[in-house]
This record gives sequence, C-alpha cells and structure tokens, in this order.
Amino acid sequence: MPEILIAKELRKSFDGLEIVRNASLQLPAGKTVALLGPSGSGKSTLLSLLAGLERPTRGEVYLDGQALSPLSEDELCLLRREKVGFVFQAFHLIPTLSALENVAFPLYPTGVPKKERQQRALDLLQKVGLAARKDHLPAKLSGGERQRVAIARALVNRPRVLFCDEPTGNLDSQTGGEILDMLFGLNLEQAMTLLMVTHDQELAARADETWFVRDGEVSK
Repeated sequence: MPEILIAKELRKSFDGLEIVRNASLQLPAGKTVALLGPSGSGKSTLLSLLAGLERPTRGEVYLDGQALSPLSEDELCLLRREKVGFVFQAFHLIPTLSALENVAFPLYPTGVPKKERQQRALDLLQKVGLAARKDHLPAKLSGGERQRVAIARALVNRPRVLFCDEPTGNLDSQTGGEILDMLFGLNLEQAMTLLMVTHDQELAARADETWFVRDGEVSK
C-alpha cells in the first residue's frame, strides 16, 4: 500500500528549545494511527508539522508525494485545502456562524457554487447527526455537538488525510465513544487516512498502528 505521508528527520525549535527532534515516519494510505505520549512530548507540534500547519526547522514532509518545504504559503494553503482535514481539541468554530455555515466555510475560497456548498455541508451534518441543528450557533451546541460540527467541517473538502488533535479530549466518555465510532466508520467508508494525537487508550487500541512520542522523537 503506498504511503500517503512520509516524514524525514523532522526537527522543530521554538526560542532555542527543540520540541521535535529527528522524527521520521511513514504512513500508508487508508490506515488509522494513534500518536501517544505524555504532555509536552511534542505530539501536537509534530501533528501540525505533518499537516503543513507549521514548517519544520529542519527535515522534510511529503504529503501524497509532494514535498512541503519548497511550497510558498499560498501553495501550501492550496495543498492543505485539497488534501488535509484537521480537527482541533478546542473545536475552533466561528462563533458568529451557524453550524451549516461553519461546515461550508472552507469551501468559500474554492469557487464551489453556493448551492453545492450548502448541500455538501448539509449532507455532512446529516452524517454526523446534526442536520436538525444546522441553524444553531456554536454557543447553542453542546461540546459533543460542536466536535461533530468540527469533524464535518474538516471533511467538507473530502481530504485524503484527517489529522485529529485529541478529538475526544473535551468530551465525556459516552460522547467520546460516539465520536470515535464516527471517525473509524469514516475511515472504513471512505478509505480516509486518520492520524490522531490522543491520551485515550480506547482510541489507541482501535487504531491499526500506535506510535509513541518521547522527547520529540517517534517510535513504534
């Protein structure tokens, strides 16, 4: 199975402190991987590097065969828009937009017609069980509902890889289990690659592979 993501000797420093050091990995397309490690080990920074949200101090990331470091910011933004979905622990929904508008938001720069944007967003809200809440602002949604909206938004561009940073971290165990069922169901339905930072042992047990991050280095 071809690799959808390859990282070679990644390093990332902030103010002279090396957060990620010599991290190398390969991720086959369609796999689910849990990224485990203690707080401060560099997991979230590594995830941001792999998703192209941050640039490494040294090393290279290849996403679907494309090296990221030579790309301009505009080119990198376009590649993320076409290939990547990202689910944040803190949701990062736009508070003044409805659930439907939040899900459709990533499509605005793409030139997708308004009718198609709304239909694609509505279809995804239906998939995550929130079609009836489409007109609600984030403040009127529960934590689990906001996470479902965030997942729908991450999927609206039909990404090859879905990156999730603690997708169940702010949720109770029942809601977290429902979110996991949905994520793994999407992996099976769409052959979409999942890479998830987590402290959740249940999530890690369900993943195809588990990687460990210790002091900024990755191992299996």
